[in-house]
Amino acid sequence: MASRYLEPRRERASRGEMRRLQARLLRAEVRHAYAHSPFYRRKLKAAGVTPDAVRTLDDLCTLPFTTKDELKENQAANPPWGDVLAVPFADVLRVHMTSATTGRPLAFLDTREDWYGFYHSYARSLYAYGVRKCDVVMAAFSYGPWIGYWSGFYAAQDLGCLVFPVGGLTTDARIDALLAYPITVLGCTPSYALFLAEVAAKKGIDLAKQTKVRITWHTGEPGVPRSSTTRIGRSVRAGAASWSSRASTGRRCRSSGTARATWSRSPSGRARAAARCSPSRAASSRGSTT
Repeated sequence: MASRYLEPRRERASRGEMRRLQARLLRAEVRHAYAHSPFYRRKLKAAGVTPDAVRTLDDLCTLPFTTKDELKENQAANPPWGDVLAVPFADVLRVHMTSATTGRPLAFLDTREDWYGFYHSYARSLYAYGVRKCDVVMAAFSYGPWIGYWSGFYAAQDLGCLVFPVGGLTTDARIDALLAYPITVLGCTPSYALFLAEVAAKKGIDLAKQTKVRITWHTGEPGVPRSSTTRIGRSVRAGAASWSSRASTGRRCRSSGTARATWSRSPSGRARAAARCSPSRAASSRGSTT
């Protein structure tokens, strides 16, 4: 099980081996984006970059940045999806959206390979946090198109966990479930974790003492200070580990393979280094970096 999520061969590769692999994948992604995504072809041409000119990691500095505002403008100008897509529309399996923290949500299209790569990379993050097959997981996100709910739910399933679906439940119902069932892992936004604890406290319930939660993970909101994660750990479960996963919608550029893990903290230095060094084996239909 561990090798499936930690990929020790890649994560223990030498710096030279890693750079060669990253350079090969970079060349493939740029070629694919240039050939199949009108949006990225325009951006690369405007920057004076051709696929043949990108050969090593040092050439990263020649590539133009893509901002969320650009993607919003692109979808507004080419409704409803924009013209970022780098695969045939017939290959699209799902649509997901960002959390709309900074405004109107962005819609992204996923192929079957994209979606597997997305939730499997999320599973790698959960594994690094300490989540295991024996855990019972509550993904307390809103039931809707936001990718944070679906990727966390599928990632926990991918790990073999028993997953408790509470997307459509009220806060009171979620508190009842935390008390009634042996839920050991809670996933939600940082602010909701604190809100959950506050509502429970008003009902005379101390989640830190009356539940079995040992790990919480959080996403969907801007960077969370350590003081907040400490408060969450104390409020939801005494001694619980609290982790934040990085925003990752659209981090790949074409369809096929598995994306890199995206954890921001990890239980060990080895896992932390792996998160920094593991390259994306994928490129996605999304063709964006946000």
